[in-house]
Amino acid sequence: MLIPTVLWEDKLFVEAPEPLNLQSFIKAAKLELKIDASRKITALVFGATIKEDQFEKVIHQYMSTPTFHIELQFGDSVRSVASASTVSGTLSECESVGGFGDLTPKTNVISTLKTDIESIKSIPAVNKIWRIFIAEKRLQNKDRVNISKALIDECLKEDPNRLLKREDFEVLAESIVHIFYTELASAYFLPSEKGCIARGKLWSAYNNKRTSLRSDGIISRRPRKDLKRKANVSLPSEAESIEYLTENTSDLSTIILKWQETHAYRRNELKGNISTFEYISKYPVLQGNNGIKLTTLDVKLLYSATEPVENWLMIYSNVLNHARTLRDKAVCNLLTKIDTSTEERLRAQLTLLLIPYILPHSGKRHETHEKKGRATKFEIQERFIKEYESIVQLKEDSITDLQIRFVKFGHDITYAQFNIAGFIYKCTDLLEALNIGFMYIMALDVAYPPLCKHVWEFIQLSIFNIKLPNEKVAIIETIIKDLF
Repeated sequence: MLIPTVLWEDKLFVEAPEPLNLQSFIKAAKLELKIDASRKITALVFGATIKEDQFEKVIHQYMSTPTFHIELQFGDSVRSVASASTVSGTLSECESVGGFGDLTPKTNVISTLKTDIESIKSIPAVNKIWRIFIAEKRLQNKDRVNISKALIDECLKEDPNRLLKREDFEVLAESIVHIFYTELASAYFLPSEKGCIARGKLWSAYNNKRTSLRSDGIISRRPRKDLKRKANVSLPSEAESIEYLTENTSDLSTIILKWQETHAYRRNELKGNISTFEYISKYPVLQGNNGIKLTTLDVKLLYSATEPVENWLMIYSNVLNHARTLRDKAVCNLLTKIDTSTEERLRAQLTLLLIPYILPHSGKRHETHEKKGRATKFEIQERFIKEYESIVQLKEDSITDLQIRFVKFGHDITYAQFNIAGFIYKCTDLLEALNIGFMYIMALDVAYPPLCKHVWEFIQLSIFNIKLPNEKVAIIETIIKDLF
């Protein structure tokens, strides 16, 4: 049965499977509208919420009504209703032309700016992207950056020195996903947690805007709070902090504070003769599960615009689609694995293995003298990420530094790890292993493996949004521009 359906300005017919039930209809609507399966959706008829046990009755009772349609809204911000009789009571209040009136809810984004959904959509930069989104139902990474910049510019237009708080970012992120409903709020803002500072495109846009305003002399840097008074403890000297970090691993909040205090010292330390093994050995917290929190903190202190590894979930489909145009046996085998996987995160993880194949070969030579000649793209891929049939097979293979390894069983990745300087970091999946690997490499100033250096550079620029000073990566930048 074809059911007229509305989501914001999208008006279409959704084919509801038999027998009629609400969950099947919503699932079909999500597929048709390309909405993430995890997003919560509520269905309404004439402004009233439909319950699961009412769905079939409402459809049969009102389907012949000229104004009938089902309106979809995200989350719980809708009116509740008890029965079909309530639906009937609202019939006379509906639009007379097909029921497709202006159904866009008005939501205050930030009360002090008196900004609602329609006001956001009226911002020229946002409106331009919105018109394209109506047709394509998806955003490119550059669109997300431009939307975030436009919103931050609007927020700081009247008061450049205005302090945006956590709730402001959260409301802005939710407003974006209400307008661009295939998006995820986490791409735009993730609040700070223990050991992990705030991040997301809105957060990056805000910090970049403040940096620009400071450089133009429009605003000044806010004075740092007195950490001594705030924590109600005496701040130890740098030497005492270093000593504490070399001996303790349990009190994470204290470790993070001291890690921040010693950032400059440790950066100079890395520029000296200390090896990666010696550095990780010196600071034992880097050997455990909390090490990723500290290396991420270091990277964010160095590159404030760093994006989270989850950014790959937003862009991997571009790499996947490009790989489908390649004629390579290894690529075909990888595509088969990806296409038989239904879970999006798994598809995104397996697409990482395609990166070496979409980049120029550039005549990479083997890193050791054991192999002669130039490496194949398959050998480059295995130097970057290598798959094993079992844990036993993985453990029997000799350890390769700066390599991601994993075991896939059926439709799941059952084990993954990253190796650096003899330390093995066990992970739940490839994205976690990639994140650990990248953050340790960047935070500890480790050079990329020569054979797959271009692969890591692609990841650095496309996923984590980091451009190093004097870095010559014009070819990689061109490929990224063409893909995204």
